[in-house]
Amino acid sequence: MYVLTPDIVSLVKGPANVRIIGKASILGKDVSDSTVFIQQGRLLPFETDSSCKISITLEEKEDGDRSKIWMCSSFEAGTKIWKDIVNRIISSSSSSKNLQSIMVVGPTDSGKTTLSTYIINEAIRNALKPAIIDADIGQGDLAPPNAIGCGIAAKQILHLREVSTKYFAFIGSTNPTGFERLITRSVKTLFNKLKKEENENKNDVNLIIINTDGYITGNGLICKVSVANELRPHIIICLGEDSSSPSPLVHHLRSYLSSTNITVTYAMSASSNNIILKRQTERRRQRLNQLQRYIPDFGKVRGKSITLSLKKIKFVYRGLTYFKGLIVGRNNDDLILVSKRKTILISKENLVNMFVGLGLGDNVIGFGIISNIFAEYSVYKIAIQTNIEKLNKIYLSNTGISRDSWKPYVIDLKVDSYQLKEEPSR
Repeated sequence: MYVLTPDIVSLVKGPANVRIIGKASILGKDVSDSTVFIQQGRLLPFETDSSCKISITLEEKEDGDRSKIWMCSSFEAGTKIWKDIVNRIISSSSSSKNLQSIMVVGPTDSGKTTLSTYIINEAIRNALKPAIIDADIGQGDLAPPNAIGCGIAAKQILHLREVSTKYFAFIGSTNPTGFERLITRSVKTLFNKLKKEENENKNDVNLIIINTDGYITGNGLICKVSVANELRPHIIICLGEDSSSPSPLVHHLRSYLSSTNITVTYAMSASSNNIILKRQTERRRQRLNQLQRYIPDFGKVRGKSITLSLKKIKFVYRGLTYFKGLIVGRNNDDLILVSKRKTILISKENLVNMFVGLGLGDNVIGFGIISNIFAEYSVYKIAIQTNIEKLNKIYLSNTGISRDSWKPYVIDLKVDSYQLKEEPSR
């Protein structure tokens, strides 16, 4: 049994059960006199404004990933290190008649998702309606790897995954390098969809939070600047900063923003003592769990699927839509994609087992795995493991799912330019 006071934060890493006796909160959510289960690999801060007791039951998984406990000062961890800046955000959003937006940036494991969750909970506690765009295509919580998701928070949460995703954008990679422009365009598209709904009074969202990935050097920094210039958020919070000596991140953002009306501020990282740094195994587990959430019958070779004629499908690769797909090659082992701008060739070997986004019209409506491309009565068809029943677009990626181990892997997706002289015979 541990005793918490206002100047102490208890950090608990799961798997663990925590029983609270008295008044306490986690990331701004009231958990007084309750029992909280913390999943494997998750780390949550327990705090109190008065005094409480917590009883912690630790577990150990077969892979040796043990749960742990740290007792820290509230000046080093927990939400109190962000209280002033979050109070300013809530005050501004409550008093303004216009939609407010916040962008959270910082290096990997600096606490961006934790801060975003805290802002959501404080906004809801103050009768606001927040929305979140999770733009981390590798470790996001509102979409599977390769995609960006956004949603509207209806209640206080302990994890961003509790927010129901309203819209998706498909990037096609878990690594942002080389996809910076597509990420910028996709975040803007999702932002505008939320804003359009708000303007049409289909929702009463008054605060949008843009949570970003940890890629903040080189083109990653340029991407953050580009997103900020396109969306013009009211505040950009740079995590991992020392208020006495801000890093070049703040300086560069302030230097390259096109609007002087954007406030760039810095905040202490929740992981300044390196407690929250994730191991590579934890990252792989999180990525696999996200894929399992969005692929029906994950782990089954013959899961629910749909078969479609190539003639009725458009393909999207790196943001460009191809209106025609043709099978060519001596052994029918190449797929040619044709658009108004270019024609490319992709081998069938790279397509089978590929994780893909599935679209209808201009919306990404689900996800799946390409299981086969084959000929049936001279008509070429594509089979996809998915629970989506109606679609007209397939978004390609460089991520495959092994049918032996059901683990994701990177596809060396070699795309060759192709000169289409005449349509191959079917």
